[in-house]
Formats: sequence, C-alpha cells, structure tokens
Amino acid sequence: MQRALNRPFALTIGLVVMAVAAIYLAPQSAGQTGPGWVSLFDGKDIGSEWDRVGDTNWRVEDGAIVADKRTSKDAAHLVSKEKYKDFQVYVEFWASDDANSGIFLRCQDPAKITDRSCCRPADR
Repeated sequence: MQRALNRPFALTIGLVVMAVAAIYLAPQSAGQTGPGWVSLFDGKDIGSEWDRVGDTNWRVEDGAIVADKRTSKDAAHLVSKEKYKDFQVYVEFWASDDANSGIFLRCQDPAKITDRSCCRPADR
C-alpha cells in the first residue's frame, strides 16, 4: 500500500519541479533588458519616449497603451522620439475587427506616416 501511494506522489512532485524549471528557464516575453537594450514603454508613461502624430485619445490603462476613440478625421500614430538602426521589436496588440491598426518601421518622414513612406512588417 505504501508503495502505491509513493508513485503518484513522486509523479506529482516531478511535474511540479518540471513546471517550475520551465517557467524559470523560459525567455522573457516582455522583451530584453541589460546593456544595449532600450525599452520604449515602461507601462506607465507615453510621453517620455513617444511623440504623438495626429490626434486621438492615447492613454495608459493597466500597463498598456490604449486608444479607443478617433478624435479627428486624420489617422493618429505614436512615433519613437529616438531613431534606431539595429533593433528588434516585440509588440503585443489587440485591435477590433473594424480597426485599421498596425506597426510602421523606418518611416521617411515621421510626421507624415503612410504605407508608401514606411515599411510595415508582415503579420504573423
């Protein structure tokens, strides 16, 4: 009887150890940190790293950048204040079915953002 109880207990302990190890060893999903890495959003403030192009109701809610109401006829964008040559971008975003949203990179003129003057990475 003792042996029969030890087997499920050992299996449970083994699964818990594997789960903890997987969580601990998993890469950071929020991005990289350390020398050479720059985080463009701290979860609190848009103003320090971003310029606003166009007019909408950009704000931070629950650590995320949100805009859910169009406040002008023209499109609105957030543009990084700094220029970067060598970069990796990690972004998670949700858009409603009727939204026209995405990410533009390497814009010729950050004040005039269009699909003809910027690169747009392929959706995955």
